Amino acid sequence: HKDFAIFRMIRLLRLTRSRKIIKAVPALHLQVRCLAGALAPLWWGGVLIVLMLLFWGLLAVPFIHPVNQEVARMGIYDDCDRCPRAFESVWMSMLTFTQQIITGDSWGRITLPIIELQPELSIFFVGVFVSIAMALMNVML
Repeated sequence: HKDFAIFRMIRLLRLTRSRKIIKAVPALHLQVRCLAGALAPLWWGGVLIVLMLLFWGLLAVPFIHPVNQEVARMGIYDDCDRCPRAFESVWMSMLTFTQQIITGDSWGRITLPIIELQPELSIFFVGVFVSIAMALMNVML
């Protein structure tokens, strides 16, 4: 175990070399300082995104989940295991919105059948998209 501690110390000494290299190149030093300065706003932007996902997730359970269950009973999700559970809880709703809006995956797989069954819910999904994708992700981050 003591041998590993020596190797760890040597690795830490290597880090000091990289710090010297960064300081030796002014443009690189400026970029690293700017990146470090941007960490706090990025953190708080991420916190706001999570809070907005929580807000929409809380609303999705009572309003979207019953319609989603009806879509599942119609057999539209027969080849999708997760789809009937997409809005069953706040956590699952947040996960679904993260998948659909933040990563841009499977928007049409779950959302479009719900909107086709109850078109008025398109207002809900537009609100989710505008507040998370357009407002928070594009403007803030």
